[in-house]
Amino acid sequence: MAEGNNISNVLNERRSTHGNFKDNARLTIELQEIIRSHENYKNMSYSHKLSLNMILHKVSRIVCGDHNFLEHIVDIIGYAKRLEEQIESNVDKEKLY
Repeated sequence: MAEGNNISNVLNERRSTHGNFKDNARLTIELQEIIRSHENYKNMSYSHKLSLNMILHKVSRIVCGDHNFLEHIVDIIGYAKRLEEQIESNVDKEKLY
């Protein structure tokens, strides 16, 4: 039962920083659908797509949850940095479809 209590504690903490799960899910998917509908999206590498989708997920957490929770911003910077590394190393130019 201790594990169940720990999960409840984590979920309660996340609710305060990330917002309501349903609201976050809805906004994340809506934002992702906007970029996926653009004609250039299909030309992007997996690294581009994942980075953008994760950044939008973090943006949703900022909007739905605690907009002053610094970890959201740090995560966005991290995903952008990983994409930058992929682009600079040219690994990203070899698309895997």
